[in-house]
Amino acid sequence: REELAEAKTRIAELEAKAAKAPTKTAAAKPKNPWAAHKLPDGIWPVAKRVGAPEDLVKLAWKLRNGAFKDSEEAAATLAQLKAAGREGLLAFVALSIGPGTGHTAIPGLMAKLEVPDADVILIDHIRTSEHPHGLVMAMGQFDTERSRDFLIDYLPKHAKDPALYWHAATSLGQLKEPRGAKYLDVEAITEPRWSGVRGHILYALGQMGGPDAAARLVQYLETPHADTLGTAASALATIDKEAARRHAKRLLASDRAKFIHWIDRSTLEKLAKDE
Repeated sequence: REELAEAKTRIAELEAKAAKAPTKTAAAKPKNPWAAHKLPDGIWPVAKRVGAPEDLVKLAWKLRNGAFKDSEEAAATLAQLKAAGREGLLAFVALSIGPGTGHTAIPGLMAKLEVPDADVILIDHIRTSEHPHGLVMAMGQFDTERSRDFLIDYLPKHAKDPALYWHAATSLGQLKEPRGAKYLDVEAITEPRWSGVRGHILYALGQMGGPDAAARLVQYLETPHADTLGTAASALATIDKEAARRHAKRLLASDRAKFIHWIDRSTLEKLAKDE
């Protein structure tokens, strides 16, 4: 009993000491961790090469990161870049091709600048840049005949580069350009090295629409070793819902059914039930 009493006394003493000790206030975490990130030094040679003024690159970086105290400041910054016209767009071009400065938000921000002949500017820099991936992805924001023709020509020329192929296909999908489908090799994208972008390409096919895209998706679903079947079937459903339902039922009733990933299986089961 004495030992228990001593232990209780000691615990009480420690708790009292802890209560009196000054506590460190945890630093508030920023709502957007990107807000405090600084531009890497490697961006400046790129900015100089494309003709983007440093002050505009810094503003574009803030927009890219969402580093604003409120929406009013963000709108004012966008307005400043928009007023700069071509140079404002070039600031985003520099970020797109710069070292570690690209971002999926950039294509949409480029479109908001409403720069005349923006597609021409992007095409010029795609042709001269060593890392045009972000610019190719941005082409889907500019719906012109020139953009469409450029991407249709670009896609088959980069069939050995999964990332560029994916970005070109995505842009064609965003433009709902059905002519792009005939140049898409679905047999090639079943190879292992395409695993990271396969689903994106299949989804883009669904967005392109038209009979060629439907035929490519059916071909993919009938390829014995293909995976990502749920995405392919869903993409087909955006073009031909009955065909997607028919192929979903076929796959679920086939010998392949037990090897289908559970996520794909769930999607196929839903499509098979849709009337």
